[in-house]
Amino acid sequence: VRLAGANIECDESTIRMAFVWQKLGDRPGPYTTAVHFVDAAGDIQGQGDYPQPDGVPRLADGFYWIDETSLPMERVGEKSVALAIGVYDASGVLLHTDHPMTDLDGRRLLLGLGACRPPDH
Repeated sequence: VRLAGANIECDESTIRMAFVWQKLGDRPGPYTTAVHFVDAAGDIQGQGDYPQPDGVPRLADGFYWIDETSLPMERVGEKSVALAIGVYDASGVLLHTDHPMTDLDGRRLLLGLGACRPPDH
């Protein structure tokens, strides 16, 4: 799968995320979205992983879908500077993502938190 777009919004109590994914290849599911809030060293300060819809593994190659979730702001973690997202399959292995802004050897895409950073930043 490939992340084709993302939107991150928040208020004082909730961070809302919407991801646009594209299916690439025929890797078996189910898939789980890894949502990690990381500090400057890439260490997880908070997380909210969740399963993607059941039908995703059966989608045609190239198909796009939108996946939305929200989490309480306290999950972000006070030292968090970025949102690191990825997808892992049933084996628990994070899949590779083709993007220059990654960590974990290309397995998590790093996105800025913008206005959704903890208050002390």
